[in-house]
Amino acid sequence: MTRADILRLELLSISALPDLEHVTQHGWRWRFAHGVTNRANSLTQVEDQAADIETALALFQPLCRAKKIRTAVRVTPLAPDGTEATLLRLGYSERDAAICLVGEPGRFALSDTRVVLKPTSDAIWRGAYARSAKRFDSEEQNILADIHEEIHVPKMFARIEAAGDVIAQGYGVIEAGWLSIHEVGVASGMRRQGLARAICGALAGWGQGLGASHAWLHVRPENAVAIELYRSMGFQEAFRARYLAEPV
Repeated sequence: MTRADILRLELLSISALPDLEHVTQHGWRWRFAHGVTNRANSLTQVEDQAADIETALALFQPLCRAKKIRTAVRVTPLAPDGTEATLLRLGYSERDAAICLVGEPGRFALSDTRVVLKPTSDAIWRGAYARSAKRFDSEEQNILADIHEEIHVPKMFARIEAAGDVIAQGYGVIEAGWLSIHEVGVASGMRRQGLARAICGALAGWGQGLGASHAWLHVRPENAVAIELYRSMGFQEAFRARYLAEPV
């Protein structure tokens, strides 16, 4: 994957999981969404040739201080030379990490009558996601709603219900021929039943209908079960990213 490809996916990621406030300078974008999700609350590179990280920190750390949040940097293969070493020297440590996988919707699209598709998220969908992810209190779920409202490209929220409860969910976004899949989760006790595959397959079918020919998603490196699932759907690793956060 070329640097141009990586940058394209990074910019698509911003559209698919927007921030609520941002400032862009010298090839970096400071993103803020009240601390909800790492991607929407990090310093993200948005140009191939960006300023060195110490210049970026001097610009954006005061904004983090004003918002009373820790500065976090999303470090990808695009990062200027020495970025990670500089952050580690300054006491930053890994808060999270992600693998970006790419694939083709046609390889995993499927029709499953259990999957319900809706163009917006609602409190029931967000509550199910919070339970499957084991995070996000009620206030944070409201912030998620605001983030979802800021997605200004085609989007679709998928769910599977049983006995009146949502037992699996995820959402998809389409931009520039790419389908991205996010926040796929399955309720505890309902896993290993093909529900996540059904959610992804339904979103892939929707994406194909709108002309998507490529797909991407993020997965945590330690989530071996999800990685195995996505590889079985034809996804391959494109690149990795780390979130390095300043010391408390």
